[in-house]
Amino acid sequence: MQQKTVPCRQIVWGACLTAAFLMHGTANAAGNDKAARARGDAAIDKHYLAMNMKEAEDELTAAIKMCAGKRCSAPVEASLRRDLAMIYVAVKKQGPAKQQMQQALALDPALPLDPDLTTDELRKVYKQAGGGKPRSASKPTAAGKPAAGPEPHVETVVLEEEAAPESDDSEDEGDEEQGSSGPFKHWVSGALQLDMMLHKETKDACTSSGAYFCYDEDGERYGFRGEPELRADKGNKVDGGLAMATVRVLLGYDYHLLPSLTVGGRLGFAFRGGPVDDVADKEGFFPVHVELRAQRLFGGTAYRPKAFTPYVGLSTGIAQVDSAVAIDVYQVDDPARYGLEGYRKAGKGFVGLSGGTYFLVDSKIAPFAELVFMQMLPVSAQVFALRVGAAYGLDL
Repeated sequence: MQQKTVPCRQIVWGACLTAAFLMHGTANAAGNDKAARARGDAAIDKHYLAMNMKEAEDELTAAIKMCAGKRCSAPVEASLRRDLAMIYVAVKKQGPAKQQMQQALALDPALPLDPDLTTDELRKVYKQAGGGKPRSASKPTAAGKPAAGPEPHVETVVLEEEAAPESDDSEDEGDEEQGSSGPFKHWVSGALQLDMMLHKETKDACTSSGAYFCYDEDGERYGFRGEPELRADKGNKVDGGLAMATVRVLLGYDYHLLPSLTVGGRLGFAFRGGPVDDVADKEGFFPVHVELRAQRLFGGTAYRPKAFTPYVGLSTGIAQVDSAVAIDVYQVDDPARYGLEGYRKAGKGFVGLSGGTYFLVDSKIAPFAELVFMQMLPVSAQVFALRVGAAYGLDL
């Protein structure tokens, strides 16, 4: 029987076609890697950091679709699914987050988390999905190759052991979802502010050209009704120090430009302003408080459940602060002492610096306390204040 032979030319052509096909597939995967990675980077840098979670999710979903059918390398698709899990964690979708993280780790078991974007919630999902655990290796044979027989059985046992605590993890996820604040862009707040003004040592405080508005026990401005001249060598002075001033009730709003940067404002009403004398005072106390502010929040994740989120703020606005001190005066040729109430009236503009901390008690409510410094302008005075209140996240 005669044996058929294959011509060398056919063998060469077949090898060339196979190589061309493989090279085309490799080049296509490389091209998809670049395009998918670009969309993934845009999802994080452009949308996630600006807290546009829906847009970030859409970009990552589209990038993952580009990798369907193994058209991207495994590490690239794994990183995209990891980032999508991060988005789901941020919007409190714990189930989809864990599913994406499991698929990512199946593609790349050594996949790390991005240290600049990792939160406590994301780290927990990563561990629940099997991340960070040492992978069991097959036992080598004498020839240095993995043993073919027992490997499927070992792999099945490992999967069963990892799946065993699934019910416990789901309970933790429910608790975490209830306690997580989420990336709320909009926060409203209410606060009470107690002002204290710094009084400087002042002589001739209650004279007509003095720095204080002095009133008698009847609430009448002293020195404008023909009262006797005051002695210059005794009394009529302020020793200096901090004294209680106005009290404010404030409503606030803050918007997250970035996860750690907010801009907003405060609108409020002040009490305990000084009296007004129709004879001597041209205008009364201005009670309205209008404030524009920016805040920089610190910590790995703003508004972490059961944790402090410290911050500093800069502000400017319109306000008046009045503070009273007791001033003793003596009239010329009269040894009797008279007690007056001297008001320092400052404002009606200010610039401020503040520092404080939030503490998230449940999914949306964050009580806070801050210390505020206000430099009053153009009537200068230094005001120190304690502001306490609570912020509430709006899921708009």
